[in-house]
Amino acid sequence: KRTPPKKPYKGFPLTVHPNGSWCKRINGDLHYFGRWSNPFAARDLYLFQKDDIIAGRTPRLPGDNRPTIRNLLNSFLDHKKQSLDEGSIVQRTFDDYKGTCERLGKAVTLSAPIGSLRPIDFQSLRIRLAETRGPVALTNEINRVRIIFNHAHQAGLIDHPMHFGPGFRRPPLKSVRAARRSRGRRDFSAVEVLAMLGKARPVLRAMILLGLNAGLGNTDVGELPLSALDLGAGWCEFPRPKTGSKRRAALWDETVEAVREYLAVRPSPKTSQIAGLVFLTSRGNKWSKSSRAAHLSREFGALMDSCAVPRNGRNYLGLRRTFRTVGDATLDVAALDCVMGHAPDDMPSRYRQRVADSRLRSVSDHVREWLLPAGTPLPRPAASSAPQPRTGPRRRGKETA
Repeated sequence: KRTPPKKPYKGFPLTVHPNGSWCKRINGDLHYFGRWSNPFAARDLYLFQKDDIIAGRTPRLPGDNRPTIRNLLNSFLDHKKQSLDEGSIVQRTFDDYKGTCERLGKAVTLSAPIGSLRPIDFQSLRIRLAETRGPVALTNEINRVRIIFNHAHQAGLIDHPMHFGPGFRRPPLKSVRAARRSRGRRDFSAVEVLAMLGKARPVLRAMILLGLNAGLGNTDVGELPLSALDLGAGWCEFPRPKTGSKRRAALWDETVEAVREYLAVRPSPKTSQIAGLVFLTSRGNKWSKSSRAAHLSREFGALMDSCAVPRNGRNYLGLRRTFRTVGDATLDVAALDCVMGHAPDDMPSRYRQRVADSRLRSVSDHVREWLLPAGTPLPRPAASSAPQPRTGPRRRGKETA
């Protein structure tokens, strides 16, 4: 009869078992990790296998070099970073993929082999995602997770496509449509737009008019180059960053004037890489969600609050929705698609090489008439509402536009 050894140090995670092994009770079952004679090897094996055992998977053996979830996420993000550098995707798309990878890394064991995930694991992941997301956001997140694991097969990290199981389904379209209807209308009325223009500072005033006049979104105005604007002739020609689709819009006189007023007080660019952009923050940075620069949604939301315009889920992109909603009354779908950068994959769109400028200007004039009927002048901010220069210290990490 042998004398059981003592633990080699205080806090040693394993316990002596009479059969001569070091053991640990996990999920109600005893698991053995090595003989009494080598406690440190038993501890290392326990640390190597415990995540698999806790998750209910067959634990890996030392020397198992199968690609892990960590390898997959790193490979996927490297691939998407290359696509970002090539211009195939925009920064916002990359940020969405990166956020999904971070959440996925917290929900599963990073050291687990890719092929060890079972349909029950994806079902548990979906339940966890559904706790904090509505049908629309849940659909987008599930799509991104599927894209990540499809990359594993395409990149040769696993030999067969991933089996997600029936529990990792997307929400039904009926639920998605109901969720979108519950938000209510997400466009703006003419009264609300005029109220915001009456208080907006030069940078936001120009952005609002470009959003309503040319159907630009957040990324569009953040990436808009000076070369895209022909202020003399009154045109904006800027391919859509998200898809690369051609886009051309006739500018109102009020829009041209607002852009020129902003360019007269535009800050100096902080770096030469952004010198060609139209809009810069007060510190000469880029209007981008992924940088330290001011975020347009935050600035626009503050303007809505100051004008008592209810948010109701609306943001700057509501101006783009407003342009399309009002412009649809012209019944010129081709001209509207050209302004917004939509590229429907149908036969007429393939054969149509251009849309006449007269049609584009007609759509633009219709939206202007909706905003400023019968020669109504565009409201201008009062002199007292102009922003005052900051004299106190600025807190680090905060920036105003």
